[in-house]
Formats: sequence, C-alpha cells, structure tokens
Amino acid sequence: MNENILVSFIIATYNGEKYLKKTVESALSQTGVQVEIIIIDDGSSDSSYIIAQKLQEHEEKKVIAIKNEENIGFCRTVNKGIKISRGDYVIILDQDDLLAKNHCINSIGDFDDETVMVFNDYYLIDETGKVFDTSSHCLHRNIEESDLISGNKIPAPGLMLKRSALLKIGGYPELEQFPNYGEYHTWIRMSEIGKIVFCPKNIAFYRRHESNMTNSFGDKSTAKKVAKYSIVCKEQFLKSNRVSFCEKCKTVYSILRDYIRCL
Repeated sequence: MNENILVSFIIATYNGEKYLKKTVESALSQTGVQVEIIIIDDGSSDSSYIIAQKLQEHEEKKVIAIKNEENIGFCRTVNKGIKISRGDYVIILDQDDLLAKNHCINSIGDFDDETVMVFNDYYLIDETGKVFDTSSHCLHRNIEESDLISGNKIPAPGLMLKRSALLKIGGYPELEQFPNYGEYHTWIRMSEIGKIVFCPKNIAFYRRHESNMTNSFGDKSTAKKVAKYSIVCKEQFLKSNRVSFCEKCKTVYSILRDYIRCL
C-alpha cells in the first residue's frame, strides 16, 4: 500500500439528493490511499447542493462542494472537476453508485507506466443498496484500441483513469449536441495513448432505480440520439494513425449500421 497516492473522485450530481451521501461515504471509506472528493451540482432543483455543502463542512480536507449557476451538462461538469483535481488517478463516480473499501488500491495495483485506464465488472443494486444481480456485465476484458470499433465495451462504474493521460487528451468531449454523453468518446481517445486493463479483483455497485439515465435508452428517440453519438465516437478511428486500413473499413461498416439505426 502507498497511502501517499491521491485519488480524485469527481461526482457530477443533478437532483441526486436521495443517494449522494451514501456515494460520498463510499468514496471516503477507501483504504490504502488518500482521497479528495469533488462534488459539482449541475443546477439541481432538489437539496443535492445543500447535502454536498454539509459533507464539505464535515470533511473539509477531503470534500469540495461546487455549484454550477446553470445546468451545463455532464461532460462540461466533469471537466470542471478534472481541472481542479489534484490526484494521481481519477474516478468519475455516479451520484448513486457504490464501491468496496479496497476498490482504489486494487485498481492502482493494475497500473504500470503504459496503462491509462483500469476498469472492472459490476453488480446491480436496488434503491436500498441490496444486490439483486451478480451476473457478469463485463464480457470483454482484454481491450485493444480496435476492440472499440463496434461499440463501447467498457463499463464506467468504478473505472479509474490516470489523471495525466486524461489531461493529455483534453478530458471528456464537450459536444454541443451530446452534453451528457462522453464515456465512449473518452475511452477511444484514451486507448490511443496507452493500455486499458481489466481489474478482476474489483466489483463496483451500479444502482438501478427509476431515475437512471439508461432507462430511457429503450425509447426510440433516445436510441437514435445514442446512435448519432456512436457515429461521432467511431469517427475518431478514421482519424487515427494507429488503426490499420482493414480496421478503418470495419469502422466504416459499423458507422453505416449506426446510420441505419438513425432512420
């Protein structure tokens, strides 16, 4: 263990009052590392920011509470957190998810000089925090850059990023038409500059409830929007010098399939 290592948790919250305190407590409980928790409220209409302020008062050396004057979207909010973070590593933690106490130290153990991201599997928990699904949600564990051509195969819960690499690529994309979608685009750009590694020791806890953004993915209009976002992401491969001609052909085919989904 190296307790001098600092991990920055960035929590972009929007009307997250119901679970925010438990999520922050989950980050504060990490063993073997130092943590800073940056909570940025993105224009909530509930008491999320009040909760964040109270957490800051109680843990003033570890918790920072910030409020956006207006709703600017997930990606821009996350980037605000990245810019002020001081950690060696960063975890973008959803406002309602949980991590085990040894999560950070396990992930850090899988980094080497070439690794820029470490991801893991997750279980589903309900509104009370009870686990109700322990099946694997991470079917692709050996990720190369070209593996992302057909779609996003990397789950976000608990994923750890090397902060220096994240800054090198410019953080999350700030796409005007997709203010709340950024993970797939970020994973592709991170894969261009380093290795992505799976951590078998870690299981994150993804909370399912009626307010999950993913609940809307079955809606036809949302599905079209996701397909359009997927096209923008995959176009990154066509710009890459690391991707072979054959892989670029596969990318074009995958983009055409997304175009069909947009019709």
